[in-house]
Amino acid sequence: MDELGFMDWIQDLFIDHGAKLFRVKGVVRFKGVKERSAIQCVRSHVEVVRMSSEGTLDEDCVEMRSRLVFIGQISGLEAQIKEDFAGLGQL
Repeated sequence: MDELGFMDWIQDLFIDHGAKLFRVKGVVRFKGVKERSAIQCVRSHVEVVRMSSEGTLDEDCVEMRSRLVFIGQISGLEAQIKEDFAGLGQL
């Protein structure tokens, strides 16, 4: 997925739903970036850290999926978040 598109999306998500959304954590793969990226968000602060592949088994790197965990009171938002996140993979 596109890194700038992801950053815009996650920041907009906190702007729109920050009162209900406490934290987001996960691992994301961006187009053009070899390493996986660890994502940590608290309110409007978004942190992206590249993860070294050193010391990982090849099997660990085979699956290229991005995954996020949302912590908060997001009942009723799950479907929209999943749809929007899946759409980012098309960018």
